[in-house]
Amino acid sequence: MSAPLVYLILGAAGSGRRDLVKDLALFGLDPEGRPQVFVAERSLGAPGEAQRKEGEDPGIASWSMIAGNLRIEVDPETTHLFIVSDGRTDPVDQVEALKNWLPITPFELGRIITVVNCRLLDANASLRRWYDACIHFSDVVLLNKREGLSSKWVPAFIARLHQNGLPCHVELVKKGRVANPALLLYPEPRRISLVFDDEEHLYPDDDDTSDEEAVTRMIDPYFERLLSGRRRKELPDINKFLESEE
Repeated sequence: MSAPLVYLILGAAGSGRRDLVKDLALFGLDPEGRPQVFVAERSLGAPGEAQRKEGEDPGIASWSMIAGNLRIEVDPETTHLFIVSDGRTDPVDQVEALKNWLPITPFELGRIITVVNCRLLDANASLRRWYDACIHFSDVVLLNKREGLSSKWVPAFIARLHQNGLPCHVELVKKGRVANPALLLYPEPRRISLVFDDEEHLYPDDDDTSDEEAVTRMIDPYFERLLSGRRRKELPDINKFLESEE
């Protein structure tokens, strides 16, 4: 029997991620799948939060982080776990918490998906670093809220990903839906980050490599911290650019 899978959904608050997760959970899994959706604790009762309808919506519960540790109570019968990140806090902290949580669970990482609010990014160029961090860890990038943008915006966005050598799958969102939910959930890694890969296979013993050099190679650039404890790659505060909850 295959291990249950977890999917992390990154993106800013207001990106339409809940509609997308509903679409993925309802139409991307086999009939015997038992999905469970978790949103950040403070977002559970926020406006626009979908409530469960028997026989239609997957169950929705909340997750939290305490001292950098993920706190989440999963139904033991869950086969597919969808974690919608807190779209008002640092996504790297949440990715790191998931990495530390997975080894103590029966779950395996399915995929990490970033939902881009294209209008928000277009209006705030300084958010590119924030989205770059999300996409660094992502297998799939979904482009949502494109209304009013130039016809050249999406091709330019995708071209930049290709120029940077990012292997993630990119797809457009239309009315809260994607063309092939099952394809997006297929657990094939397409992310550039190696933090969820088996380090023993990634970094075999090398007599010519010092322990210090090996450790440096294993640290993801977004996880790296200065002696002060702050991350070397700091991200913009997303709250300064948001007006409404998703």
